[in-house]
Parts: sequence; C-alpha cells; structure tokens
Amino acid sequence: MALKNNLLWIVLFTFATVAGGLVLAALFETVRWSAAARTLVFMPMALSFVAAGIIWAFIFDHNPAVGTVNALMKSAHAIIYGAGAAYEAKAFLADPQTVNYALIIAGIWMWTGFCVVIFTAALRAVPREIIEAAVIDGANPLQIFFHIKMPSIRPALMLVSTTMLINVLKIFDIVYSVTGGGPFGSSEVLATRMYRSAFIEGSYEQASAIAVVLLLATVPLAIINCRGGITAE
Repeated sequence: MALKNNLLWIVLFTFATVAGGLVLAALFETVRWSAAARTLVFMPMALSFVAAGIIWAFIFDHNPAVGTVNALMKSAHAIIYGAGAAYEAKAFLADPQTVNYALIIAGIWMWTGFCVVIFTAALRAVPREIIEAAVIDGANPLQIFFHIKMPSIRPALMLVSTTMLINVLKIFDIVYSVTGGGPFGSSEVLATRMYRSAFIEGSYEQASAIAVVLLLATVPLAIINCRGGITAE
C-alpha cells in the first residue's frame, strides 16, 4: 500500500507542481501585479510542513462549521437543491478513496511556489533579443513559449522535476501530521511505513529495507539534480 501511494504521489504531485509552476510563471510575466502574485504563491513555503498539515486538516474537516471544503460544498448543495435539502458531509481524510488525493492537494499547495520562483528566474534569463526577433518574424505567444522559451529553460525544468521527485520519495511530514498514515494504513507512504516499522512496531529489518530502497531511488535523482543545477547556472 505504501509503495502504491508513493507512486500515486510521484505521478500527480510531480506533474501538478511542475506543470502548474511553469504555467503560473509564464502567466505572471504578463500581468502588472506579478511580484505580488509570486509572493502569494510562494508564501506556503514559509510554513513548516507540520503547520501546513494542520491547516489542511481543518480545511478538509468533515464538519461544515470547521472544514472549508465541506462548507463550500454545503453552500453549493443549498443553491442547487434548495436551503432545506439535507447535506451529507464528506469525510475526505477518513475515506480511503479520497484521503491520498486530499494530501496530494496539500503537498501541491506547499511546493508550487518553489517551482514558480525557479521557472520565473529561468524565463527572465531568456535573451530578450531572441524574443523580439521572433515577434518581428510574426511568431505568436504560444510559438514563442514552446519553440524559444521552453528549450531555453530545459535545465531548470530538469532541476525542478528531479527536486519534486526527491520530495515525493521522502514525503513524510504532511502525511504523518494529518492522518498518521490512516485510515487503516490507506494513506501510508514509504517514509511513514519506515517510521512505523522502526519506532512503533520494532521491525528494524523492514525499516532498514525501506531505507535502502529510498536511498537507491534518491541518490540517482540527487546526482541528476546537481548536474541540472550546474547546467542551469
């Protein structure tokens, strides 16, 4: 279950943070309030992961009086079906089918700002002369982005992608602070499984095996990440 959940994190979290960060960085280049927007997106990085986990535990709380998501869904339900219609609150963090997606959303919220900052710096490093020449030649914004900017920021794209993959492999704080791996182990990832095996169940052999797997998966990514950082510089 832990390995399956980690694979789900790898696919959804990595794609959403990298793609979302790239799209937002490109959009923020076109607005006047780009500095304020980047600050707002980056603000979650100032929080500890435990604090962010507690915030999202309240956001996804099943009680509409506390949980923001259920409050919004209750309001939408009242608008669609009438104020007197009964609303059944959704326990996102207690449902094995939704808990992982809720945690991944929290992780995306935390890390998208980092991606935006890196991509913004990379996009600003693209020579303006090349872009201006493309505009004169009749290139539209999409052509400029995909044929000029994207190839130019490829090292930054590699750097951000490997960083997000490393974060996914060692993800622990958000999962443990929000659900502790529950309900019934349905949100466990490799890092929480390793912690539980070593310090709760006393199964040091299993914990060591998981640690070796994480090490073997992380080291190649770290090497690629360092090379990508050097290339980007």
